[in-house]
Amino acid sequence: KKSYGELQSIKKNILSKYKDKIEWMEIEVIGTKYVIKYEPRIINDIETIEKNRNIGINNYDVSRIKETLDNLYS
Repeated sequence: KKSYGELQSIKKNILSKYKDKIEWMEIEVIGTKYVIKYEPRIINDIETIEKNRNIGINNYDVSRIKETLDNLYS
């Protein structure tokens, strides 16, 4: 049977090795069995869209914005 310190060392090693996959872990001793409970780390992958987007500005708006900027910086 492993001591409490040995179990904590094993737990620490596993958590450090799989720190991107395991959020929480506990090792329980029940009789002659070791029951390991863990919570997986959920990582939400955000997809980045690498394409042009239409933001609803027509040519008239673009020319008006450009004229306003030109007036500000002239």
